[in-house]
Amino acid sequence: MSGALFRELHLLFDEHAKRMLETVDDFAERVKALGGDAIGAVNEVIELSDLKSAKSGMSAREMIEQAIQNHEKLIARFKQAIKLCESANDPGSMDLFTRHIQLHEKMRWFLKEHLEKDSLLDS
Repeated sequence: MSGALFRELHLLFDEHAKRMLETVDDFAERVKALGGDAIGAVNEVIELSDLKSAKSGMSAREMIEQAIQNHEKLIARFKQAIKLCESANDPGSMDLFTRHIQLHEKMRWFLKEHLEKDSLLDS
């Protein structure tokens, strides 16, 4: 990434990445609490994920748009998971998904603000 917003976007993406890595542990702990086998390493999460990561040469705008799409994909999946948890009478997992929906909605909002208000993205 480069351009007038390099520092601001770099810090924003770093913050989002840190928060995302923290969520992996939340879900792993929930899986273990329910008696399952959790994924044990970040590389396994990456291998099993269909979320897209930024590629070299992408513009700041493209990176933000891709990150927004990833957040939207996760929000939709978490909403589906909440329905499954409800039918399985699992309020603990429902709460976990609800909290993480809020996190992803906030991150998506921050990213969308850049698309709507920063003409510097195209510089």
